[in-house]
Amino acid sequence: MDYCRSHYSEIVYINFLDESDKKELFEGNLTADSLLSRLRLVFPSLIFSLGKTVFFFDEAQECPRARYAAKPLMLDGRYDLIESGSLLGLRGYNRRPADIPVGFEHCLTMAPMDFEEFLWAKGVGKDIIEQARQAFLSLKPLDRFSNDVFLKYFREYAIVGGMLKRWPPI
Repeated sequence: MDYCRSHYSEIVYINFLDESDKKELFEGNLTADSLLSRLRLVFPSLIFSLGKTVFFFDEAQECPRARYAAKPLMLDGRYDLIESGSLLGLRGYNRRPADIPVGFEHCLTMAPMDFEEFLWAKGVGKDIIEQARQAFLSLKPLDRFSNDVFLKYFREYAIVGGMLKRWPPI
């Protein structure tokens, strides 16, 4: 969503797990004009501006018709569309082939952050991370202060659900 907030003035966001009633938007005719009319009706306070509005359909595996709607919306080209889903790869393709927008869906598989990526997100410089990596590889201890800070960061990483693939990342 941060990407959407920084690149668009209007975000039409639908989470199909939290708002299952929104699936009805995608019943019937799936032309771009009919979809846009229904979306404007449901989101009357939003201003649909060309190039400044994005449709974000979250948990799209729960509404195959919304995934199929990608094709007419993308062909229309007036607005951008992002679809995401935590289970798209597991449940998203067990539907009828007609419900898959062939050629209009680009899947990206996302993985959890490793510890190095977590450190980047915390603002730790790559040079500092490299120093710690070299100390680890050469079996030389870090100074006490640096060690304590890295342990603090590692605990934060573990608390937020970090999944250590390997440390140091090579």
